[in-house]
Amino acid sequence: SYQEEARLGQGNIFGESAGPANIQLPREIAELPEWSELELLAGEKEVLGLYLSGHPLGHYEQVIGAFATHTVRQLRSLSPGTQVRLGGIIERVKKLVTKKEGKRMASFSFEDLTGKLEALAFPDTFEKSGGYLHNGHIVFLEGKLEIREDRPQLVVSEVVPVSEGLVHYAQKVEVAFFPAGLEDDVLEKFRNLAARYPGKAALVLRLRFTGRRAVRLKLDNGYRVAPEESFIQAVEALFGPDSITVA
Repeated sequence: SYQEEARLGQGNIFGESAGPANIQLPREIAELPEWSELELLAGEKEVLGLYLSGHPLGHYEQVIGAFATHTVRQLRSLSPGTQVRLGGIIERVKKLVTKKEGKRMASFSFEDLTGKLEALAFPDTFEKSGGYLHNGHIVFLEGKLEIREDRPQLVVSEVVPVSEGLVHYAQKVEVAFFPAGLEDDVLEKFRNLAARYPGKAALVLRLRFTGRRAVRLKLDNGYRVAPEESFIQAVEALFGPDSITVA
């Protein structure tokens, strides 16, 4: 009956019986992978001029907060010439050539979660860091603050990808655990792990005891480490979630 076909979704608008639709997408379309969160946000920015479903810096808020010395909003209260380190996203890159010597440089916008500013990378900086100056790249910028027409501007001296920020800026890595009840080989595994990630960050052990007591032991310079993401994951696999702090 018509009612039965409607219930099964098998009728068409003219009341004629029909089988279920079977639409085949081209294979190259059907097999396209889903966009990552960053790709989706970049698409929103390109089409709409704003981020709608989130902000690409949200994923990096913790590491930026740990190693940036200032936010864009705070720059207005600083004196010209102040050296700062900002964490954010690069936009509207313009590659330029100096008139006198024909050397390459760049100007671009830079945005963090508090605001935007304009930045300049002169030839010396562009030569060593120009490869990081692309739209959508999330980086740390170091440089000197200038005020132009009552607006902050940054003359960039160094660019560090945010993914390398932990290793580049970390001064201390603290690993916390309860020594009581540890299996015999856990500390040996940790010692071997630290040896595979040599770096410049001091390594501190925070030994926890009952009653909220803890003892910190700073290891000698032979145990300085590079807190790469894989190192952090391996430490947490040994001692549990939130057992490592990088500062």
